Amino acid sequence: MRLRVLGCYGGELLGHQSTAFLINGHLLIDAGSVNSLGGVDEISKIRHVVLSHIHLDHIKALPFIAELLAEGGRGVEVFGTEETIGFLKQHIFNGSVWPDLSRLPTPENPAVRYSTMREGGTVIVNGLLVKAIPVNHTVPTTGFLISDSLASMLYSGDTGTTDRIWSEANNAQNLRALMVEVSYPNRLKDRAVITKHLTPHLLTEELKKAGLKRETWIGVYHLKPPFVDEIRKEICGLRMDNLILLEDGDTFET
Repeated sequence: MRLRVLGCYGGELLGHQSTAFLINGHLLIDAGSVNSLGGVDEISKIRHVVLSHIHLDHIKALPFIAELLAEGGRGVEVFGTEETIGFLKQHIFNGSVWPDLSRLPTPENPAVRYSTMREGGTVIVNGLLVKAIPVNHTVPTTGFLISDSLASMLYSGDTGTTDRIWSEANNAQNLRALMVEVSYPNRLKDRAVITKHLTPHLLTEELKKAGLKRETWIGVYHLKPPFVDEIRKEICGLRMDNLILLEDGDTFET
């Protein structure tokens, strides 16, 4: 699998794009930003979007992607849990905030096609298996185990302390990569707990639940932009050889 980091922050400031990861050029995991793509040609290759939850930093680019693909005569298939799809219909593509692109340009050829995933269920997307795993956040949220015939990667979504996703990590075949959120520095642990996010210290406690092998690298994302420098220092202080801080524009092969 080819992984491209389009955005890896829990918000936006200059030089910091909201969360979005592109796999094999066609599958978008969350849709916070696609500004780093090289224009219409690259965006037009996106065929599927899998959403972990409805928060703005994970869906913000979706209306613009869908509208662009509609102009090109193509649409995009959007996967999410029943709650996430329901929120999109009610609060985003509702004819007020944004046109109902599930019926435009025509009901027969819409810009957005919804596909519901159930928690614990798996869908097949262009040869990739995507399993939705419930995590612990302030709204219904799932992480994802994404696999092909050679390797797997695990994406935590936004989460506080949780359990099931680490069981999935322990049982995953050929797990090569783990992308896990850290949103706040250690001094803001109380805020992280209330908003159901992680700090560097909470991350270390969570990773104890996952029996990761040495060949599995851990990519940290979702740093809140005001705290990036502080979190970076704390992450570097963990001195974990297989842990890296993701940056917008990074690419990886698993």
